[in-house]
Amino acid sequence: MSERFDLRAARFIQADVAEIPDSQLFDAACIDPPWYGRNIENWLRLASSLTRPGGVITLALLGELTRPDAAKDRVRILKLARSIGETEIYRDEVTYDIPLFEWRALEASGLVLEDVWRRADLVVVRNERPAARPKMTVERRPWREIRIGDHTASVRSEVFDSEFAGESASAAYDALGTLDSVSQRHPSIERAHIWSCENRLIVVHDAGSVIGALEWLSESAGTARTGDAPEIAMRVFQDLFGGD
Repeated sequence: MSERFDLRAARFIQADVAEIPDSQLFDAACIDPPWYGRNIENWLRLASSLTRPGGVITLALLGELTRPDAAKDRVRILKLARSIGETEIYRDEVTYDIPLFEWRALEASGLVLEDVWRRADLVVVRNERPAARPKMTVERRPWREIRIGDHTASVRSEVFDSEFAGESASAAYDALGTLDSVSQRHPSIERAHIWSCENRLIVVHDAGSVIGALEWLSESAGTARTGDAPEIAMRVFQDLFGGD
């Protein structure tokens, strides 16, 4: 960044944006919110409230074909943007690296893409009529991330609760294999308790055994394929990430 901009007069603040006081205004805001309509609207309102009048807000806007209701979300978001100020739209200007779990979903569904498909429009808003700051609520995160070497596994927060009770089963967990979708509304994801970066799913029955295996894997930096690994840790690693 220092190679592209003169940062000698810049002041950096590292903070949760929800904790920044209303008195602290910025010259510009660049946001890339999750692609769910209400989230985007709240992010845009918050950015507008913290940007000085006349400042610039840029955001990535999901495409019409992202999901069935994306077109309606776009209409609502752009209406809000235009209520804030002059709005320009640059089509397909934003591209994203495709995460591994999405590549795995495409492979599982038999699709081969040679070009980047995850794109977004770039929206530039002049903050002429700053929006009121939205009420921010802290929601419990439904997933917790565990890093195992170069791999990650997302575990439902409820599995860490002492009162968690999985389905009665002889095994500590059931492996659901690789999913051919990345939608969190997919029935298999709604059922699963662990979702890996390889887009593999696990349903947990014995939380203590499975969480213990994940913690062992995390502490050993993913060396579960060595001979000293507990058997369940090796099975969990295989079912979540593949390989030997």
